[in-house]
Amino acid sequence: MTEGEPIRLKVSEANQGDVGKGIVRIGEDFLASIDARPLDVVELVGSRPTAALAVSAYSQDQGLDMIRMDGLIRSNAGTSIGQYVEVKKASWSEAKHVTLAPVTQGMQIFAPGDVLTRVFNGRPLIKGMSSPLPACASRLLTPSGAGRPCSRSYSAAFGCPGIWSG
Repeated sequence: MTEGEPIRLKVSEANQGDVGKGIVRIGEDFLASIDARPLDVVELVGSRPTAALAVSAYSQDQGLDMIRMDGLIRSNAGTSIGQYVEVKKASWSEAKHVTLAPVTQGMQIFAPGDVLTRVFNGRPLIKGMSSPLPACASRLLTPSGAGRPCSRSYSAAFGCPGIWSG
């Protein structure tokens, strides 16, 4: 395998502490083989492409050809536990424009830009992917004309991969 060439890793479930953080855990040898380091953006392809931040695998997982990811990343990549995904270091640029759309049709999003910046700053996003919204932020985003929080999942619609930067 040449430096930076894509690799195939078996999908495993993320540990509870990693859920919703937009990260995948990969062994250090596998990161090096794709010319990536911890906190680099990686592209994951199952039946669809998505992006995540790569972090080092837990010590018990080092050397295993596996990648730990949460359910949202698996869904965005079109894969499931036990399947293989292609992983490579992503070429990315800072997003200049991001359009957020609620998963629920007919809902409008009203939120201050600084709230969205705090929520999405530093997260890799790719066109069409769903992104989680932390509970604290979902209380600030309400549907048009409603007094209750809106859905905690949003779709990003823009060129990819990009990094949200405030």
